[in-house]
Amino acid sequence: MSQKIINPIAIDREVIPSLEKPKDIRIHSEFENTKNYITDKGLMVVTMIDEILPPLGIVLNSDNFKEFSLEKRKFIIAESRLYSSYMDTYGKYPEGRIFEVYMNRFLEDNLENGLGIENHEIDKILRTSRLINLSEEGVILWQMISGAGEVDIKSIVGRGRGLTPAWDDFLTKAVKGCFSQNILNLVNSIQNNIFDEKSYLNVIKYGGTSGVDTCIGIMSGYASLLGFRTI
Repeated sequence: MSQKIINPIAIDREVIPSLEKPKDIRIHSEFENTKNYITDKGLMVVTMIDEILPPLGIVLNSDNFKEFSLEKRKFIIAESRLYSSYMDTYGKYPEGRIFEVYMNRFLEDNLENGLGIENHEIDKILRTSRLINLSEEGVILWQMISGAGEVDIKSIVGRGRGLTPAWDDFLTKAVKGCFSQNILNLVNSIQNNIFDEKSYLNVIKYGGTSGVDTCIGIMSGYASLLGFRTI
């Protein structure tokens, strides 16, 4: 039986070695436009959503996605867009004012998150170092970004609402420094002290609450780096 020829639209360079070991890959979850696989390098994402370019990702057209199989395939990588999901190392922090611009926009949009924390409480946590009367989830957020208490990461993975639990989105693949291109674009804008509405919207509008939860994770990281300064 001849193998199916698959020519990805785009592919993360880190995925390519794993494709030579299909027996070591197994399905994790399937959705309308995305299939997730467990590999020795983490979760591999096969998707038709070409604006995402996820870490450990393969982006396919609709025909290839429908017929996708690791066992009966031959990947033609030469014409694909190759990308990296690892973040650059920055020599300095962004100016505090750009954090304020993004936080104000976040509050104006007032979008629902899946972390179980009201947006006004998130704002309070990120802009001050003296807090009282926090919710249970708010205490977890405060402890994570302030270093005021130890948080067992395993205790929050899988916590929250949604098909992908909210705290998973908050963390993403950050512990490995591995992110989707949308996240990298937003972080690059922040690092260059630019408010880029397109980069912001590309993150915040993803999924149900996934994009909002991810955005809160990014802003929490910057709040910690900038020392909770009130601008």
